[in-house]
Amino acid sequence: MERIWAAGRDLRELPAFWWDVGLAAVLTLFTQLVGNYVGDDSWDRIPALFLTIPLAWRRKRPVLVFFIVLAAVFPAGYLNPAAAIASSVVATYSVALYSRYRWVSLGAVLVEAILILAVFGGALPPLPEFSGPFAILLPAWLVGNALRIRQLRADLFETRARQLEQQQEQARQAAILEERGRIARELHDVVAHSVSMMVVQAGAARQVLKQGHALAPEATDSMLAVEASGRAALSELRHMLGALSTNGFPAASKPTSEPEPGIAPQPGLGQLDALVQRVRDAGLPVTVRTEGEPTPLPAGIDIASYRILQESLTNAMRYAAGAPTEIRLHYRDTELKLEVLDDGPGTGRADGAPGHGLVGMRERVAIFGGRLEAGPRLERGYAVRAWLPLHPVDM
Repeated sequence: MERIWAAGRDLRELPAFWWDVGLAAVLTLFTQLVGNYVGDDSWDRIPALFLTIPLAWRRKRPVLVFFIVLAAVFPAGYLNPAAAIASSVVATYSVALYSRYRWVSLGAVLVEAILILAVFGGALPPLPEFSGPFAILLPAWLVGNALRIRQLRADLFETRARQLEQQQEQARQAAILEERGRIARELHDVVAHSVSMMVVQAGAARQVLKQGHALAPEATDSMLAVEASGRAALSELRHMLGALSTNGFPAASKPTSEPEPGIAPQPGLGQLDALVQRVRDAGLPVTVRTEGEPTPLPAGIDIASYRILQESLTNAMRYAAGAPTEIRLHYRDTELKLEVLDDGPGTGRADGAPGHGLVGMRERVAIFGGRLEAGPRLERGYAVRAWLPLHPVDM
């Protein structure tokens, strides 16, 4: 039984051309066995071959096949009218379905109907006068034309869906690049601040030690090397940020109310209360719950945590306006877990939402070797959960 099913699957997977070859072979055999041929004269059978053999190419060359069959109707129709009509129906259906020139094909069908009526009208089924060929050929053309219109619409929908998918992917990639540029600037500010402090402290230490007593030349050289290395690192950081801004990481668009990096300190969880209050003022009821003992966080983790909560609250305001929302902070020995849970509808949210959405949050979490989960909750609402290691892995 399995072999039979397997054979059936193999037949369904055959190219369409071979199905047409089979159809042409069957019709050829039919025309050679049934017909008003005189004796065994093979010359009478040759015109009938032009009725059926061209049908093997009815999908690839529908117009050409149609006119070949039409030309063969005259010599073959007298000897085998049934085969001529059957081939004409198949050719008519094919030219309507597979030809781009629908109205030309309709005109050809009307001409063929008139010619068939003139050649062997007496062999047609008993119908009102002059209606027989039209009653046979027009339905075939209409069916083929309807199927072609349906196929064209399906192709159009598929093309539009593919274009939409490409546009969404391009938008997602643009959001990733934009968010990476923003992250790069924030990390630049953090590292630049730390290196600047190192340079200042190294210079101050050298001056203090120099005032107390003379330094050995080696010690002086070492302190000067630390200062020089720090200044070089700052210069490299500026070059890196410039490269990120011009080679694939465009500057992120910001509201005018948000200070530029370097003018004001980057936000962190220390500003969470102010963020929550602004969201409450905008109409979203938000509560904050903390588990564990809050500990000082690395600067990068602190900024990433704030941005993740900020973006999650923005999405909650957009998709769950007015729904109760809860922020949960879980301080653990090795990681910080963030949760934003709302009671709004759990659907209709996408990675490509304005403001980067989940794309930006995933980028931030990935930088520090963490993970992020976002999706509808089982009971109701939407949940965003992020795990950030307190000792980020080297990327």
